[in-house]
Amino acid sequence: VSDFLSIYGVLKRADVAEVTVVAEREGRVELYPVDLAIEPDTTIAAFDAQYPEGADYVVVPAMDPGTDPVIAAWLSAQRAKGTIIVGICNGSRMLSTAGLLEGRRATAHWNSISELRGKNPTMEWVPDRRYVVDDGVATSTGITANVPAMLALIEAIGGREAAERVAADLG
Repeated sequence: VSDFLSIYGVLKRADVAEVTVVAEREGRVELYPVDLAIEPDTTIAAFDAQYPEGADYVVVPAMDPGTDPVIAAWLSAQRAKGTIIVGICNGSRMLSTAGLLEGRRATAHWNSISELRGKNPTMEWVPDRRYVVDDGVATSTGITANVPAMLALIEAIGGREAAERVAADLG
């Protein structure tokens, strides 16, 4: 809930890009750990049909357990098209499943360090950064890094002035 709602809200507020919620299939998506569901804007198949060249950016919130092979394949395919992939908190688990952490510098929520290091032996763990960007893949630590990571993304898309405006709005 917190990963998804915070990144979605900050990106929508910035109004510097089209923000589209993409899901594996049609229908409501249950968020955890509370009883809350969202209705995605589109499916993976429909998104791919509309944007065959891929997205500019895909932001991946924490998904438990982060091992869905359909989502992992889609993320890998998006990255192959040049899409910048941004893992928020334990969204890094899905990036790991997609093979996107191998050979890269990365960070994530502290409780997934051992798991990610075990699954990605060539990943260089960066323990002292709120977010890390390496070769088109960004990762961030826990929930307190969501807003700074999204402000960096807003700056990359819309410029420093847009990021400063949103930061001021958010306090």
